Amino acid sequence: MRAIRRSGLPAPERHTLLTLTSLVEPETGLIPERFQPSLTELARFTGLGRSTIVRALNAVEEKGWVKRTVPTKQASQKRKERTSYLLTIPAAVAAEDANEVDGASARAGLVPERDQLEGWSQSGTSATAGLGLGRVSKVAVRATPR
Repeated sequence: MRAIRRSGLPAPERHTLLTLTSLVEPETGLIPERFQPSLTELARFTGLGRSTIVRALNAVEEKGWVKRTVPTKQASQKRKERTSYLLTIPAAVAAEDANEVDGASARAGLVPERDQLEGWSQSGTSATAGLGLGRVSKVAVRATPR
C-alpha cells in the first residue's frame, strides 16, 4: 500500500489499486477467489464508473502493478469465473524505494493544496477563507460625536 500511495499514479489508478489491496492476502499478493471483484463491484467499491475502472486496470497492468487472468467469455458465463488479480510492485518502484535517501521527505515534489500554503486561512467557512492573511497594524480610531 505504501508503494501505491507514494506512486505518481493518477487518482483513479491509485484508488483502484488501493481498493484491490483491501481484498488481497498480504503473504501472496493474490485476492482469494471468494473475494475476486467484478467490474461492477469495483465501480461500487470505489465510486468510479465502470469505464474508468477498465481504463485504470488497463493502465496499472501495463505499468506492472497488477497481473490479471481473464477467463474466456464462455467460462465467465457458464462457470461464473471471474478475473483474478495478482498485485505486484513494479521493479523500478521497488528499486526506487530501496535506493531512497534517508531523511527524504515523503512530500518531496508534491504541490501543496491551497489550504496548506503558509498564511492562508485554514477554514473554508470563515469570511477570509482563501484570502491571504497579513499583519494587522494598529490604527487609532477617533470617535466622532453625533
